[in-house]
Amino acid sequence: MYRANYADKAKEPMVYIVSHTWPNRWLKPGKKDSISVYSNCDEVELFNDVKTVSLGKKTRQGIGTHFQWDGVNVKYNVLYAVGYVNGNAVAQDYIVLNYLPDAPHLKSLTEINSSILKPAVGYKYLYRVNCGGPDYTDKQGNLWMADAHQTNKNTWGSTSWTDDYDGMPAFFGSQQRTFDVIRSTDDAQLFQSYRFGMNKLKYNFPVPDGDYKVELYFTESWYGIGGGMDCNGWRMFDVAVNNKIIIKDLDIWKEAGTDNALKKTVTVHVTGGQLQISFPHTAAGEAIISAVTISTLDHKVVSAPSSGGVIKELKADKQSKGSIQSWLDIGQQAYADADIHFSELPPALYGADWIKTSAAKSAGVSFTLAAASDIYVAMNVKPENRPEWLKDYLPTGLSLQTDENGGTDFALYKKRFPVHTTVVLGAYTDGRKYTVIVLPVTTLEPATDLKRSVNYGVANALVQGDGAVQDTLDKKKIIRFTKSSGGKVILGITPGVADSYALRFKYYNTSQKAYTVNMHLQAADGTIMKTEVLSFKPLTKGKSGTVSTTTGTSINAGNYKVILTAVDADGLIISGFEMQ
Repeated sequence: MYRANYADKAKEPMVYIVSHTWPNRWLKPGKKDSISVYSNCDEVELFNDVKTVSLGKKTRQGIGTHFQWDGVNVKYNVLYAVGYVNGNAVAQDYIVLNYLPDAPHLKSLTEINSSILKPAVGYKYLYRVNCGGPDYTDKQGNLWMADAHQTNKNTWGSTSWTDDYDGMPAFFGSQQRTFDVIRSTDDAQLFQSYRFGMNKLKYNFPVPDGDYKVELYFTESWYGIGGGMDCNGWRMFDVAVNNKIIIKDLDIWKEAGTDNALKKTVTVHVTGGQLQISFPHTAAGEAIISAVTISTLDHKVVSAPSSGGVIKELKADKQSKGSIQSWLDIGQQAYADADIHFSELPPALYGADWIKTSAAKSAGVSFTLAAASDIYVAMNVKPENRPEWLKDYLPTGLSLQTDENGGTDFALYKKRFPVHTTVVLGAYTDGRKYTVIVLPVTTLEPATDLKRSVNYGVANALVQGDGAVQDTLDKKKIIRFTKSSGGKVILGITPGVADSYALRFKYYNTSQKAYTVNMHLQAADGTIMKTEVLSFKPLTKGKSGTVSTTTGTSINAGNYKVILTAVDADGLIISGFEMQ
């Protein structure tokens, strides 16, 4: 981790907490955790509240080491570390965990300031946008709309570098959030999500020509955490409206420090019917923004609609209580009528559009898709017991979790639909509630952690011919090819659902040349599903490598053989095999 590596290099005392629950920061009551603290201080004391409820003090063991607390009984939602040099407290860091009871002194971490979001007197607010986050209603009752991707000039929304490429997720690589307490505001949630980027990140708002007040909200949620760092100049960027720079070399840390709300207000004159906020130049780091407002003294002006998300025309009966949500994240309330929250999500589903339903009863929902999409239905049911309307959805092997009953898993079932399809989902079966999640189809390969991996190894491989043998290396089973050709290795796989799969071979090659092997994927009836020549490149002695391929197409559930036949492989070692 960046700050962990930085601890020994920091010029000033610093301390940085890492929990095994980080970054999700979700810990079940009664579960003991392991907590590491990286620091260049002499001693560190760890607390389960703000400087109270000590979990013990530890002494540094030398350069390159860290402070470790194992089997800690965490009772409250704050972990607070204090670093000491020569007996004096010189640095501190904290993290706020989800789900656990509030620490008695949690509120002392922030300085309440409700005025930072106070509307300007006499102005009509056309747009309030929660950059990189969902709809949010502030403490004064004002709605900040969820960040939306702009699809045409008659709607408002944001664009980024992904608009230069077909098939890319709209917010890929430009959105993040933190769970840190944000000081100088009692609306921390608005500042905890943000967008980041360089000259490609833009917000576009249709407005009549005239004068407008633009309020920009920022927080530095990365640089400076844990102290010990002079972050002056680490993030500096320009802000422009309609290509005219209105803020030059903004340095959030210099003005407000870390995790502190910062507001900038400017008045601009617009011609051409569009107010565009952009970040044309970054002197260091990337631009970052948490929220935006656009307001006017002309109360006759009306705002343009948002482009919205991928879910349209939702229809749900009164029992279902269905509503369209955006920016799926842990900590969000999962159902309209129950105090149940998402506690774990597969990475690919963060930020998705979704439908919040009832926890009690539903006669089903239907909706229309604005783009070709993958529909995920999360239901606490095994594949063989899923309702009839869910039968043609594929089990993914993935699940999400809510905090109900200390943690309840919901299996995820997936089906792809073309644009403009009306999707109809059935009623609850035997009281089994469900959540609907929608992701637009992209051309990106699935994340490596989107599918479950099965490690088959090579211990049960079948070896044929006199050019390959089973052997051991460092007490582990391996396959060693002993001749350039003639050796054959047969590995079995048993995919549980119809899908395309990745195949990975771990190997050693200490020669000066690449080894060559023919791979055949064979179905149970003898049909060859795929043939490919695999090349195993030379490696440094003692280092292993990985050769990856795929099944080439979707294969059905059943038994298959992966057959490796040596072409030029004398000396090649296969040490592992997995399917994902």
